[in-house]
Amino acid sequence: MDNHRYDAVIVGASFAGLAAARRLGENVAILDRKAPGAGQASSCGAPLPTISALGAEESVLQIHDELVFHTAHRSDAFRLAPSFCTFDYERLAQALLRQVSAKVVQTNVRGVDGMRVVSDNGVYEGRALIDASGWRAAIGSIFAPDLGDRRWLFCGVETEVAVREQGLHFYIEPQGWKGTLGWVFPCGQFARVGIGSYIGDHPLGQRLDAFLDQLGFTGSTRHGGFFPSALRVPTAGHVFLVGDAAGQCFPLSGEGIRPAVYFGDYCGRLVQEVVAGQRGYIDAMHAYAAEVRRRSWSFHIMRVLQDVLLALPPAGQVALVRLICAPPLRLPMGWGYARAIPSARL
Repeated sequence: MDNHRYDAVIVGASFAGLAAARRLGENVAILDRKAPGAGQASSCGAPLPTISALGAEESVLQIHDELVFHTAHRSDAFRLAPSFCTFDYERLAQALLRQVSAKVVQTNVRGVDGMRVVSDNGVYEGRALIDASGWRAAIGSIFAPDLGDRRWLFCGVETEVAVREQGLHFYIEPQGWKGTLGWVFPCGQFARVGIGSYIGDHPLGQRLDAFLDQLGFTGSTRHGGFFPSALRVPTAGHVFLVGDAAGQCFPLSGEGIRPAVYFGDYCGRLVQEVVAGQRGYIDAMHAYAAEVRRRSWSFHIMRVLQDVLLALPPAGQVALVRLICAPPLRLPMGWGYARAIPSARL
């Protein structure tokens, strides 16, 4: 057993976990079965101001000013403001890790005993417990078993192709596959091409093969995984949940980096106040839950748009996308989406 008492024990060296840790000092333990930046499970797209606010511009691969929706019969472009970027997963993790003074332990987490996290490498006690372990919520699910329910998960698989392209491309139900999204995210010398299911269908390898054939691409190695498509509870028992553990990933667009680092950072600030004696632990949990509720409107709107889009026939999807991309609606939607989760405070 590790006899040291940490200010915080963070389960998961995810972007959310590292964002929380960078607000705390060296008296923090981060537990993860993988090294930070290993096992890419993201298409790695985020608003450029988010990456800049994290001091991680070195990870940027390509900047994009346009989002292109491909429906059954046409393509429509949505002007992005601010710009988005695609980035290198490992470089972003390493950029955040350089800002963290915590003890990073590569180990499997087994459970919780009060304020102690039980792992294969020993028991780690913290004044605060933060779960940033992804959709499985390794310790949060002990107190809220429904977090492990796969019914609200998006499942995706992705590969890289040697092609140069501009803009972020989304394909709505390509080849008539219901509840399915395809994407092409250019990253400079290559592009990430993937296929995903809003209703959690998997495996998706054959559909990815067909999607690549449709585009005339040849892929390389593949990676993928699950992430929640609905906002979850922000706390479970006495555990803070951040990132995918709390479902902090936008429905429809699948954007998860910005919410993950924002709420991870906010959680880290509150725990910092607990450690400094400026706030009680329960009060910090209430304050964190209140901030998640304050930002929840954007997640709910995106969920409604996702459900409406998938319920429409192809002609209806074309009409909805055209409406969203038309200036009268595009401008307020872009304004709201950009401000739903701020980047400047990171």
